[in-house]
Amino acid sequence: MTTTIVSGIFLFLPIVFGIVGVALFSAKKNVESKNN
Repeated sequence: MTTTIVSGIFLFLPIVFGIVGVALFSAKKNVESKNN
């Protein structure tokens, strides 16, 4: 039971980091385009 939860978290973490990274990257691009 616990191993399934741990493996699920480890599988889910890269997806979360990817979404957060894309969101931060797009926000950064929007700020830069507004300044220019």
